Parts: sequence; structure tokens; C-alpha cells
Amino acid sequence: MIYFAYGSNMLRERLFARVGKAGQLGCAHLPGYRLTFSKRSNDGSGKCTLVSEDAGGGVWGAVFELTLKQKLALDGFEGTGYAVEDVVLSFSRKKLEAFTYVGRRYKLDHSSRPYTWYKSLVLAGAAQAGLPEHYIAAIESVSAVEDDDHGRAQVHLELVR
Repeated sequence: MIYFAYGSNMLRERLFARVGKAGQLGCAHLPGYRLTFSKRSNDGSGKCTLVSEDAGGGVWGAVFELTLKQKLALDGFEGTGYAVEDVVLSFSRKKLEAFTYVGRRYKLDHSSRPYTWYKSLVLAGAAQAGLPEHYIAAIESVSAVEDDDHGRAQVHLELVR
């Protein structure tokens, strides 16, 4: 199964901690969407999601090959706040069918802000996947807030060290 990761799961260490080692195929582009941090998490912060946008510049992300067992494990981590969606990526000048996760409408809150640790995971994954510099700069420009739960922040930040 081909998985398109565009948020914190782009970071191999994060994804592998969740599902075990998976094959990374490279980076890909998904036209017709834009990246936002508007999926409200159970912790109150904003997590990445895709918003349909015909005129947008599209979303870049990392492509992984998962087994069915790994996909089912990842479904558990993504929870009910995300729906699985089939997408068609532009990958190495070809079209590639994949699945990804999109925040459900009832979980969207455009006033949400990501925690700084979460944004760090996304940025580290974007760099690791070799996404375009202008795209990484756009992610860097997103405002983030500190997590009051310093222990949770430390645990997540260990993945980028």
C-alpha cells in the first residue's frame, strides 16, 4: 500500500515508531490541495490536514510503502479525527495512486495553532524527505505555540535529535 505523508509522519523516526520500518519511496506532490494546521487534536493544538483548493500550489510530502498490518496500525494512531482518502500524486513525473489521511470536517478549527514540537517534527520530516525549500519556508512561517505539557514536548522532540 502506498501512503502519502504530509505532516509529522514524514519524519521516518515518527512513522517507524508507530508502524515499524517501512520503505520510503521519495517525495511527491499532490495538486488541488493546500496544507493547513487546522485539524483540532485531542490535546487542543492544530495538526496538519489537507484542504481542497483548485487554484492552490498543492501539497508536498513523503511517500512510503506500507503493509496492510502497518496501515491498520497507522489508522489507530490517526484516530477517528481523520478519514482515509485515496489520492493521485505526481511522483517522478508519473502519476501514483496512494492513500492519505484528511481531517474530518467536524474536527477542523482554522484558529488552531500547532505546538512548537509538532511543527518541529513536520519541518524535520520535510527536510528529511527533500521537499522544496520554498515549501519548507512556508511551513516555517506558520505560527506555533508552546505546549504546557513539557514532558510531552520532550518525548516528541527526542525524535528530531
